Amino acid sequence: MVRMRRARAPTSHTLPAGECEKNEDYMFETCKFSCGVCGIIFKRECRRESTMSPAAVAGTVDSVFREALEKYPQYGPRVVHRDPWVLVLDNFLTAAEVAHLVEKGGHNFERSLAGDGVTPVRTSSTSWCNVASCLDDPKVQEIRERISNLTRVPWEYAEHLQLLK
Repeated sequence: MVRMRRARAPTSHTLPAGECEKNEDYMFETCKFSCGVCGIIFKRECRRESTMSPAAVAGTVDSVFREALEKYPQYGPRVVHRDPWVLVLDNFLTAAEVAHLVEKGGHNFERSLAGDGVTPVRTSSTSWCNVASCLDDPKVQEIRERISNLTRVPWEYAEHLQLLK
């Protein structure tokens, strides 16, 4: 089997965590811009359809956070700051859900990156939920759907879940 690598121009948008290389097939299909495949968004598949409205317009972020406070009291939302918004959801995950995420997504912890690389100010390790055992798990899918509903961001436009330690 011959595996062809797609040529891509380096850009400031290229992901520093190496996901474009580690998960080439997935990333080049779903994250063309982030992986530098698009250059300056000149390719048709990298542009938003002209008939689509922008997802974020003035006031959108405020309304998402206000809705999270009003519509999801079961998650115990607590405002830490409003400009910029910092919201803590004390009850978003149960202890069993956290344990399940660690089991399914905690497969490969690597030093967390900040900006262009490793820095002494960031001491955590990250594991991405980017493998089939995590992505295809029904409980993980349920949590992803909950995140999508709360943030109003369709999952296909979001990053993979990350676990930090």
